[in-house]
Amino acid sequence: MFERYSEGARRVIFFARYEASQYGSRSIEPEHVLLGLLRERPSLLEGRLSLDPGTNLRLEIEPQLKRGPRFTTSVEVPLSEESKHVLGHASAEAERLSHAYIGTEHILFGILAEQKSLASRVLRVHGLNAFEPHEERPRRPTEELDAMVMASAMEPFTSVESAEAESSSPPEWQQEGIPPGYGFSQLLYNPPSGIQIVELCHGVSERFHPNRLFVRLKGAEKYEQLGMPEESCSQESAVTSPGQPILFFNSNRLTIDGDRVSGNWDGLYSVDLETLTIVRCASKETLKLPVPYNDCWVTNLLCLSADGKLLYLTIGMCEMTGSTGREIAYYLAQFDMETRNLETISRLRAIFF
Repeated sequence: MFERYSEGARRVIFFARYEASQYGSRSIEPEHVLLGLLRERPSLLEGRLSLDPGTNLRLEIEPQLKRGPRFTTSVEVPLSEESKHVLGHASAEAERLSHAYIGTEHILFGILAEQKSLASRVLRVHGLNAFEPHEERPRRPTEELDAMVMASAMEPFTSVESAEAESSSPPEWQQEGIPPGYGFSQLLYNPPSGIQIVELCHGVSERFHPNRLFVRLKGAEKYEQLGMPEESCSQESAVTSPGQPILFFNSNRLTIDGDRVSGNWDGLYSVDLETLTIVRCASKETLKLPVPYNDCWVTNLLCLSADGKLLYLTIGMCEMTGSTGREIAYYLAQFDMETRNLETISRLRAIFF
């Protein structure tokens, strides 16, 4: 399918697949393609929009994306029907202009032409109502162009993960104690203990698996799982202190019903990296909430102070408004480990988790 695509256009599709995996989408939507285009060639939109395409456009699109648990790019994610239409528009425009390849400029035209998509609407709202691709490569003799297209057709479109999967031997990180099917979500290092910590996510097409934390002790040859979490509990958003042998992670209980994944906050946990002792240090029952909120959940851990006493995080809180209504707000907050007090810093507006 991608034999006529330029190298840049192929990278756009790869980045689109990456964006879909980061938002937990089961299909690649035109919005993911647009975000992939912003990663690969933001200059294509510079001067054409009423806002900065590199940052502001992403900030406008992200809150409107459907979200689910992240998974690795080794998972095959199909193109949605709208995205197939986008690439169809791109191909047709390249044919109309007698271009021997499909490039990033044709993909932009395809996004804009799929007018019912969110990606197209956002572009048109900010001033890009029409776009005609121009030849972006130097003109070459027909024979040379044909040879170039044929050569690109012989090059497989693969990611790092798929290249590892095709290798006859397991990748090095898997040999070091990481279970098959898992990929790195983040890597942390705690200087006082010399311990490496990896947060793993499982990439499978059938269903989602909870995240897991593995540690590699100083001088050890392989990683070992941290604790014995329940099957439904996901260890997420780990942070560590640069000055103390301590680690914190957030835990959610996942419920999977077909393609729908929901989570309930389980608690905030601390880990003594000298003894690998895990302690639940906060839950809905123990957190002291500011008035008028009566329910809460931690959405993300941000960082830990050098002395290990202050944890910065984002938190969701809600207030009952009548018998059935709820008023939900998100805050940047700090959690004092000595007093176990939660203090809000600022409200986060127009933020979705």
